Amino acid sequence: MNQLISIIVPVYNVFNYLHRCVESLLTQSYSCFEILLIDDGSTDGSAALCDELACIDQRIRVFHKLNGGLSDARNYGLAMSKGDLVTFVDSDDIVHRDYLRVMYEDLTQYDCDIAVTCIQSWRDFQQQPDLRSLKAGKAEELSKEEALESVLYDRVSISSCGKLYKKHLFDNVSFPIGKHYEDVLTTIQVILKCSTIVIRNTAYYYYYMRENSISHESLTEKSFDRFSLAEIATSLIQNEYGDFFDTATTRYQVVHALSVMRLHSEDDSAYLDRLHYLETIVRSNRIKILTDSKASLRDKAGVFASMMGRNVYLFSWKLYSMFTGRQN
Repeated sequence: MNQLISIIVPVYNVFNYLHRCVESLLTQSYSCFEILLIDDGSTDGSAALCDELACIDQRIRVFHKLNGGLSDARNYGLAMSKGDLVTFVDSDDIVHRDYLRVMYEDLTQYDCDIAVTCIQSWRDFQQQPDLRSLKAGKAEELSKEEALESVLYDRVSISSCGKLYKKHLFDNVSFPIGKHYEDVLTTIQVILKCSTIVIRNTAYYYYYMRENSISHESLTEKSFDRFSLAEIATSLIQNEYGDFFDTATTRYQVVHALSVMRLHSEDDSAYLDRLHYLETIVRSNRIKILTDSKASLRDKAGVFASMMGRNVYLFSWKLYSMFTGRQN
C-alpha cells in the first residue's frame, strides 16, 4: 500500500508563480499525497489564491499564518503534515510529473531514509522544462558518511528541496527561524540522523531563478547567516566524527565564506571587519583547498582568485557567472 506523502509548500507573495507550481504537483503520477500550502502572511493576493486552489482538489490543505519566514513556514508545515514521508517544494518552482513516484520507489526499494533527485535551474528567457517525458538515470545508495561527504563537496545539493524524507528525521530537528540559507545547517542535521540515502542523477525538480531576485542580491546582515550556519554544521560533524571530515568541512566553510564575500560592494563599509574575518578564514585554509583532490576546479579557482585580492575575486566571479549562469 502506498504511503501518504506530505508536500510542504511555503507561500509568500508568489501570486504570479503559485498556480503553475501547484499544477505540477496535482499532475503527479504518484497520487497518494497531500499538499500543504503555508501562507506566510502574503500581501499580494497569494493568500486568496491558496484558498481558490484548495477548492480544486481535496488533497490541498491551506494554512494562513503571520509572516515568520521560510524556516518558520516549513516548521509549521511539518507540524501540520499527516504523512510519514515529506518533501519540500518552493512555491515558484515546478516538478516533473514523476517527481514523487521515482523518489518513493527509490526510498522503498533501497529502504533508505532520504531519496534525492537532482535540481535543474531555469529562467524566464528559457523554455519551461518538459514535465512529462524524462529518461531516469541510475540510482545509487550511499552510506551516511558517503552522503555527508557528497553534500560537503557539493556533489549532492544542500537544498532541502528535491528530496523525499522519512518524517521522523525531523524529530528534534527544525529549520532555524529568522535565519537565511537555513539548508546549510538543516540538511546536515538530517543526514546525521540517517543510515543510508539514495540519489538519482536525474533532474526531477526545477528551480526557477527570478531575474529580479538575482540582480538585486546584495550584502546584508542576513548574508552572514550562510557562514555562521556552516560553522555550526561543522561543529555537529566534528562532535560525531572528530577530524575524519576535516578537509571536507574546511572546504564547506571556505566556499560559504566566499559566497558571502562575493556580495560585497563599495557601499558595504559597515561589514568590513566581518568580511576581513571571512578573508582570513579563506586565506588560512588556502593550501588545504588547493591540494584537496576532491575539491572542484571551481573551488580552487575561487580560492586562488581571492588570494589576488577582493576586487580580483569579485571580477573573476562576475566572469564565471556570465559564462555559466550560476549565481551561488
